[in-house]
Amino acid sequence: MSKSDKSTHSPSPEDFELSHDQELWDLLGNSTSDEASPLFSRNVMREIRLEESEATAKVPFWRALLTPRCLVPSAMALALVVAWPSLFGPEAETDAQASHSNELPAEVVESLEISLESELLIAAADKPGLFSDEEVIAMLF
Repeated sequence: MSKSDKSTHSPSPEDFELSHDQELWDLLGNSTSDEASPLFSRNVMREIRLEESEATAKVPFWRALLTPRCLVPSAMALALVVAWPSLFGPEAETDAQASHSNELPAEVVESLEISLESELLIAAADKPGLFSDEEVIAMLF
């Protein structure tokens, strides 16, 4: 018996413990086998991509605003708006000496920068789509 004969030959009811159900075996013996089309895998992958794109399209716009990709630039813009009058206002030159006494120590600033970098890297690892490849490389080096 060749290999092709084995694949088309249905097993006999004696080969299994549940051989008492002869009607089922007769029905299975008369059934035809369907073969997948040559484009089956491509069609399945296309459907998966379409469903994923529909799922991301259904996300409310305000949820997109809560991602680090939007929050980090927004926080920086807010800090600039808040600091703008004190940095470039009319009394900025006179307050320059007074502001030096209110600066944070270099160790604290360095510690905060390291914490921010590690949090951004953790966020990039958890959700790879948050940052582009160039942004992740810039964070690493």
